[in-house]
Amino acid sequence: MSGALCIDFGTSSIRAVRRLPSGKLKTLDIGRVTKSRLDDASIRSEIHVDEQRRYIRYGERAVVARKDTGTPSLYESSPKLWLKEPDRLGEAAAPGLGVTREHLLAGLLAYAIRAAAEADDIGESTLKSVDIRIAHPVWPAQVKSAANAALARICAQARQMAFQREWGTVTVTSLLEHVQSPATPRHAAVDVVEPVAAAAELLPSAENLVRMCAVVDVGAGTTDIGLFLSLVPDGASQVRSKLYRTGHPVSVFKAGNVVDGIVLKLLEARAKKPSVTAVADVRARIRGIKETLFSDGLIQELGCDVHLKDLQSHPEAQAMAAEIRAELLRLVQDNAAEIGRWLDKPVHSVSRLDVVMAGGGGSIDFVLKAINKPVPIGHRTVQVKLTIPGDRAGINTFGASRGRMAVALGGASDDYDTLVHEKPTVNKIRLGSL
Repeated sequence: MSGALCIDFGTSSIRAVRRLPSGKLKTLDIGRVTKSRLDDASIRSEIHVDEQRRYIRYGERAVVARKDTGTPSLYESSPKLWLKEPDRLGEAAAPGLGVTREHLLAGLLAYAIRAAAEADDIGESTLKSVDIRIAHPVWPAQVKSAANAALARICAQARQMAFQREWGTVTVTSLLEHVQSPATPRHAAVDVVEPVAAAAELLPSAENLVRMCAVVDVGAGTTDIGLFLSLVPDGASQVRSKLYRTGHPVSVFKAGNVVDGIVLKLLEARAKKPSVTAVADVRARIRGIKETLFSDGLIQELGCDVHLKDLQSHPEAQAMAAEIRAELLRLVQDNAAEIGRWLDKPVHSVSRLDVVMAGGGGSIDFVLKAINKPVPIGHRTVQVKLTIPGDRAGINTFGASRGRMAVALGGASDDYDTLVHEKPTVNKIRLGSL
């Protein structure tokens, strides 16, 4: 086996990390290869099909085409969310379009895999033996099996297609020709679930501590939440460092896309008779406009102003934050008995809940305020300590933040492979050392 390649197939962007046979992790600069304007480690997830239904463009090319051409027959900024409806993947992606949603996803993933291969000089024969892992959210129970099966099919098809041509721009006819040769899905060595992968990368590692931790990964399409017990011994201990999953992680399908929608509503409500063309332009640029709002505190579009405080106080923003907190509380309450045992221990007890924020939306103020409140556990109340991860020594993230890279880094790591999810035994933990 030639190591592992973990692809964080995000709602708005894609990132990739390779674990070499030596075990070393290497972030791949797929954004540089594809000339992405996000950063050198990221590819946009957008898909554009022109109004003549002739050309398909992926990533940055889709964004440019959306700006420079007429009304497209399809422009999809969050194609990953199609996987939430696996029974519709076989449908035409747009009326009169001869390719399905699944075909377009296979082309997008082939684009990303080819970029990863170019970024790390991975040859075609080597790629065939690499364990490719596609990170995914916690699917709703009713679609879990079908969504994972579809993702396996799409990954197999993309692996087969990656070296057959360049995929940034492709004709509809050419894509159809390539997907006519179906590929056999492979069983990945591990199933990479986004909140668990983020936890493997981000959770605290200070020696001789027991921590009850949560990871809240705020992406574009989902906010992924996981609860974990982290045991880190010192050098004198006979107990292994271990991360134990506590309960089942959850994905809330409210994240950055909801914020995009709120910003757009604020602009449209305040604009005075904007033209259809102007509104369409703002819709196409809304993610960048939102980023400007967060960085500058003010945006001026469609002849009107919107301040950051307008977004933060918006009822839909408050509802989103409340839902994320409610899911975190539910996860804690569902595992209150397990957590309570660690709260009551005379040595190495747990005294707080460490919450690590991840993802592109991990520093959104109204989400942080909702989470940064004491958490009831049984008849007690536990304080929360919020952490936004900083850079990690020895890892080049090529301009992306560590929080954005966490899923790909964690999913590719040895730590993810060795995660054991049974309840930890405590009889070997000695006074003075875990």
